Amino acid sequence: MKKKLRALLTGFFTETNTYVAEGTIASFSRTAGDDILKQNRGVNSTLGAYINYCEEHDVEMVCGVSYLGNPAGLLKNEDYQTMKADIMDGAKKAGPIDLLMLYFHGAACVEGVADPELDITNGLKEILGADITILALAMDLHGKCSDELNKAVDLLSSVHMYPHTDYYSRATELMSYLPKVLDGSIKVTRHVEYLPLIFGPATTMNGIGAGILSKLTEINARPDIMDISYMHGFPYADHKFTGGYIMVTTDNDMALAKKEAVAFGEWIWAQRKELTTPQMTTEQAVQAVIQELQTTKDYKPRPKIDLDRLATDEAYQDKLAEEAIDTSFGFVPDWTKKPIVVNDTADNPGGGTGGAETHVLRRFLEANIERSAFIGITDPVVAKQAQEAGVGSVIKVSLGGTPVSGIELDGEPIVAKAYVKQISDGRVTNRIVVAGTRWDVGISATLIIGGMTITVTTSAWQSFDNSLALNGGIDPKDYKLVILKSSAHFRAYYTPIADKIFTADGPGGTTTIVTNFTPQNLRGPVYPWDPSTKYPG
Repeated sequence: MKKKLRALLTGFFTETNTYVAEGTIASFSRTAGDDILKQNRGVNSTLGAYINYCEEHDVEMVCGVSYLGNPAGLLKNEDYQTMKADIMDGAKKAGPIDLLMLYFHGAACVEGVADPELDITNGLKEILGADITILALAMDLHGKCSDELNKAVDLLSSVHMYPHTDYYSRATELMSYLPKVLDGSIKVTRHVEYLPLIFGPATTMNGIGAGILSKLTEINARPDIMDISYMHGFPYADHKFTGGYIMVTTDNDMALAKKEAVAFGEWIWAQRKELTTPQMTTEQAVQAVIQELQTTKDYKPRPKIDLDRLATDEAYQDKLAEEAIDTSFGFVPDWTKKPIVVNDTADNPGGGTGGAETHVLRRFLEANIERSAFIGITDPVVAKQAQEAGVGSVIKVSLGGTPVSGIELDGEPIVAKAYVKQISDGRVTNRIVVAGTRWDVGISATLIIGGMTITVTTSAWQSFDNSLALNGGIDPKDYKLVILKSSAHFRAYYTPIADKIFTADGPGGTTTIVTNFTPQNLRGPVYPWDPSTKYPG
């Protein structure tokens, strides 16, 4: 009788922004044992794909320990070692294992640990034995792949899409080769090409990113290529691995793998200037919205709000509070028109920022565009204040900014009187990107300041889709203007429902202007920090 395979599912999935506040174990959620199955079966994720494969191919699953971390700053070594020990302990209890199925993001950074993904992989190999087959599939395209990790893992890939709607499908693709890998009829041969190029978030839904996706899809369809993956790299991490990675996998043909990886690298390199072109400034985004509304004859000029005056003038605060109370009754939407969407990319909690930056919110609040909503500013103090005051109350708030985050770039708080429209428990479920994944952003409040509806969360969270809006009682399709904090994931939901999408960039921990950062630990020249960088070197 053929031996039944046993697979250990375990993971350490997080992304680190070394330019923001220190990361701790508090930003991680721990899942272990049967809870991994309960929470990930049927989910559009790498773990969901692993579970489905094992169930379809009669592979016995052993669920160890998995840590999922919200993007944050450089992780404290002490906290990392606690989590690593927990993961190792889960492996020690697993018994004999044939397959190690790793759930990695690929962009973790830890104090004193050069390559956390490799460190965990090697630790697990010491426990489980060197002969196990290791999978690290559908890693994030903002990840990294060191030469040592490449050697340590048998099947390795990253997602192609941004928004990352292809975790499940990308993991499933390479697992289709697994039976032949295990019986030796396929010899996995992979070349990883380092590309000394970094750029801000580039969606694959349009523009140059769509061209990259098309090229990857074309190469991946070739019968002589098992897989091609392109990790764009993460521009907000300062370490020796910063840059891009092209991974080409073949069946026993290293010459082909290297040739295709270099050719793809040269193709990307030729587009480096376009890839590093800045987005709109916040002011340009405001003017673009007004111009678009004027073009569609949907712009009704209203008196601009003076936020400096609002901070100190009690009578002015009362006047806007009266407008907020009137706005609280809602409006009749014009469903013949789609909303304009603006994404605040410089303060994307999905890239590790705190979600409290006020530059974009302040400017659009000043513009006073009717039927506008701002989704997801982080301020636990204001959220609690609203909860204690209750729905229907008018409260004086100092919302967001540097006092909340401690980060100077996040700007001044907005001081105003706000109407409390709704309080929520903050529990949401992703609907498109990693669909089915549950999150808890903490007590949330929906406030109205003047004519703008604003949702406030306890924990920082990006808009993956409309779930964060619905958490605040907002249907984005009802509004003329929706502003949110995200770089690209929001597009999977908002592109079909939006008339136009404008990106507002400015000061912040995830600005697309990567030259605002000054990395100290690069392995060598990287474009655009060093415009003279050469490739191939």
